[in-house]
Amino acid sequence: MEKSPSSSHGANNERPRKVSKYVTSASSTKYSNHLLCPSLTPSSARPYESDPLDHCETPFVAYRDIEPVLFLVAQKISSQKAKKRRTLLKKQRKMNKKQGADADADADADADAAETTRPSDASGGAASEETAKNPKEALRIYDPFFCEGSCKEHLATLGFTDVYNKCEDFYAHTEESMPEHDVLITNPPFSGDHIPKCLTFATTKRADGTRRPFFLLLPNFCYKGNRFTRAIADGFFDDDWTMCFLVPRQQYRFWAPGRDGGGIVVGGAGDGAFERAARSLGGGTGTTNSPFECMWFCGMPRDWVEEFSAYYDKKYAEHTGVTFAKTAEDLPERVVPRREEKRANPKARKRLAQKRWRDDA
Repeated sequence: MEKSPSSSHGANNERPRKVSKYVTSASSTKYSNHLLCPSLTPSSARPYESDPLDHCETPFVAYRDIEPVLFLVAQKISSQKAKKRRTLLKKQRKMNKKQGADADADADADADAAETTRPSDASGGAASEETAKNPKEALRIYDPFFCEGSCKEHLATLGFTDVYNKCEDFYAHTEESMPEHDVLITNPPFSGDHIPKCLTFATTKRADGTRRPFFLLLPNFCYKGNRFTRAIADGFFDDDWTMCFLVPRQQYRFWAPGRDGGGIVVGGAGDGAFERAARSLGGGTGTTNSPFECMWFCGMPRDWVEEFSAYYDKKYAEHTGVTFAKTAEDLPERVVPRREEKRANPKARKRLAQKRWRDDA
């Protein structure tokens, strides 16, 4: 039987073309820069302890999956700020009207100047009409867990340029020193008690009596585990807030900067580190798959969820492949946790539960 050219070297013993293991095209390298990140921050420079096996960067595709809903949130917040500006202006005009009609012109200028320098808008740009026109740029995002800082680049690529993510100890912050923000977006470490602490912070009402929407990238089992449901702050659901979910089409691949799949340090930071990391686009050194499904836990007012869900299903669901689940009952079958090990007897489960309570205490 005659062999095809692809399966034989032929009469002239011509060698088959060797395909390079590195991706060198400009477009592929640019895309890989969103997936990978070199280790540029030595552990000694971090003011906190981090588990090398749990110190990973969130991939660009994860932020891209929440962009449509995050934009809707930005529009809502921008509208709320514009309403507050109008209320303030109306109140000042009313006050100045009592002082005389001659002060009206100066009052308008004073109101605009006072609003521009408000502390709550200091980190998000001037509180002007431009804010309403650019809700993405005006949205103040806070990511308290720092790895290599690529989240700022990823979100900026999507149009969200005001992102606070610095190499600092999140737990050292107080209510007063906490960065001003409109939305919390983070992927906390999965080890230790970082997830329960993050859930408590995200669902707790701020000192001014308000809540902030949040997007937390967590393992799928967190939505029903007692350890995590207990971490949700009291009153969260009573205030007409709820938690919905954004489920990706496929499992996310995280990037462990400067380490291989087993957590071993490889290479080093410095000149060319980013380019070297970008060359491993095909799933090389430093990339790692989570051993479980991860999805976005999104907290926001209940009426927003109803409005966003209908709009998302109509406009985005077919193109993105991401599932917008309004409740846990709407989650796709593949991300619903299944018990794979034999369940212990009641006495053993009771002892284990008591041990967990002691550990949490």
